[in-house]
Amino acid sequence: MEIRSLSLPERLEHARTLLQASQQSLQLAWQAQHQDRWAEAAVQTLQAFKQALRAFLLFHDVSLPEEASLRDYWRSAVPLASSLELFANRTETVEALVAALADGRAPSVVEREAVRAAWYVARNTLYTLLGELPASLRPANSSSSAG
Repeated sequence: MEIRSLSLPERLEHARTLLQASQQSLQLAWQAQHQDRWAEAAVQTLQAFKQALRAFLLFHDVSLPEEASLRDYWRSAVPLASSLELFANRTETVEALVAALADGRAPSVVEREAVRAAWYVARNTLYTLLGELPASLRPANSSSSAG
């Protein structure tokens, strides 16, 4: 379904659902890190970024294809909230990291630390976006995230 065809109440509901999904992805990524499943943690972290940014863009009636790159999400979101620029500049390698870990090998210490750092940036991005959006869009359990 084309996002622009949604009514405002439908967009708000979809944005709320995406924010909740982002929060869940962050929790799954946190658990995966602590179970040494680094590739899964990286994938879930990337998903959390995209879900949160997609919700923010949806609220602002900006449409991007779901398969858009993280860079495309940031390019659309930063002009709407300059507070996001700091986070955008710290996530340029997340998609490459996901691709690098997809081969199933044991990640290096540097890669594990990059996954962990990306998780914290994703969490901070989500919380910043929640501050930029109306309180009515906040997931019910947005105050009880891991980390």
